[in-house]
Amino acid sequence: MYSKFIQFYTKNNYDNTLKLILLIINTLSLIYFIETSWCIPITVILLSIYLLVSKKELKDKKSLVYTWIIFSLATILAESFIISYKVIPVLKYKNPDINNVPLWLISAYLNMVISIIIVNDYFNFSISK
Repeated sequence: MYSKFIQFYTKNNYDNTLKLILLIINTLSLIYFIETSWCIPITVILLSIYLLVSKKELKDKKSLVYTWIIFSLATILAESFIISYKVIPVLKYKNPDINNVPLWLISAYLNMVISIIIVNDYFNFSISK
């Protein structure tokens, strides 16, 4: 399993490195700017840079953006519903923006989507070998 992991990263080194850099920088910006309104603009800029320098096909780039948007909207709606309509508070944020959900979560959701794509790519690579 470990050797397949190394093969995966050496085969797709450029794109995997870009994804890891995106994850690290976006996570650091979340940590540093969580109390400000800069998280989403920074995430959009980072994603734009990734899309410009990535060697992925256009359909894969569109798929990433659509997945992020749909995942973010669905998750924010679900969290807002859980927070707003429960008699017993199950979930509460310190700095809610819209419907009791903080907007910095949208940046965190990009990290989740990128992580899922990396795991999916790895398992597709592992199964094909």
